[in-house]
Amino acid sequence: MEIRDIAGTDGEALTAFRCDAGDPWARDVEESICEDVGPLVIEGSYRAMGAWDDGDLAAVVAWRRYGDEYWWMALLASSLRHRGKGAAKTLYIELIRRARDENVRPISSRVDRGNVQMIGLQRTLDATREVDPNDIDSYLYVLTTS
Repeated sequence: MEIRDIAGTDGEALTAFRCDAGDPWARDVEESICEDVGPLVIEGSYRAMGAWDDGDLAAVVAWRRYGDEYWWMALLASSLRHRGKGAAKTLYIELIRRARDENVRPISSRVDRGNVQMIGLQRTLDATREVDPNDIDSYLYVLTTS
């Protein structure tokens, strides 16, 4: 598996990315990957990485930095073809490594309460959780990278 930054030339792979298996949160994530990630990376407001398996985009993570304090992980998803094969976990671990390299300690994210795979990954990586006060159907996670 090759891990690399998403670039402006990856638009076709992003547009073709499919992660919606009918879960309520997956449709929004898939739309964001297909429509928003490429332009946001090009304009510089977000950064993104992809996990590539034999030229196929297996997983995507997108995040932005807020000041010098923390990163906000906007999305992390595996494609339907690569679900359960560790591509998203590999990207998250690489994101943590990069955060450490840039002296960013917390990575925050919002996870739908029904997304048991992501909740399990957050738990595995020792992220702390609280209910999102603005969305009772979501959790807010903070992963300290130190």
